[in-house]
Amino acid sequence: MKKFLLFFAALTAAGALSAHAQSITVTTNTTWNSLTNDPLTRVFTSTTSQQNGGVITNSNAAMQQTFTATDAFSAQEFHIRYRQGGSFNLSIFEVANANQANPLTLGAQLFTASVDLPVTPTTTNTVTGIFTLATPLALSNGAYAFQLSPLLDSIIEWRRTTTSNAVGGVFPGDTYADGRAYIVPSEGFNNNFNAGSSEFALAVVAVPEPTTISLVLASLGALYLGMRRRR
Repeated sequence: MKKFLLFFAALTAAGALSAHAQSITVTTNTTWNSLTNDPLTRVFTSTTSQQNGGVITNSNAAMQQTFTATDAFSAQEFHIRYRQGGSFNLSIFEVANANQANPLTLGAQLFTASVDLPVTPTTTNTVTGIFTLATPLALSNGAYAFQLSPLLDSIIEWRRTTTSNAVGGVFPGDTYADGRAYIVPSEGFNNNFNAGSSEFALAVVAVPEPTTISLVLASLGALYLGMRRRR
């Protein structure tokens, strides 16, 4: 048992070292709406069935989606729905109000990192980009902004709610009441985007609770004991 614990500790230490070497990793997949059924999903701004795309090509521009944490949690992953891609700065800010008028006023910066989103052809369907933080970001009850800024003239089409048939400034498909989409400056965006009245596809996934980790460790312990008995 002692050898097993030492081996597990070595694996944990190796994971910690690699986490310090890279603060964020980026992966993609094709799933999206299934996130709504994940108990760890704390924020889900919109579905993709009622969205069209918006593109930024200006390296001085930034795309922002605000969201509200209704309870304190530690954010492990941020998911967006996109196509094209390239190199970007990803930042998380505090904001005073998740539904403020355009332009968005940012508060304290909580996190920033350079990320590379795998490039997809403009003719393909959008994919889900997953940003996994090596160290979870503790969020208290309040409002925040997720921001992407392109580097080296990278291009991204971040899926958003449709701009047609607006009623009272709210577009069909705006299922998330506690946040809005913004772009700065406005000339960096095309596709008839109306800042502060639409929303980008964003999901925030919490880190598993300690009880979940305890269950995993208990399962590993049971597996080890079973192997010992077979010997």
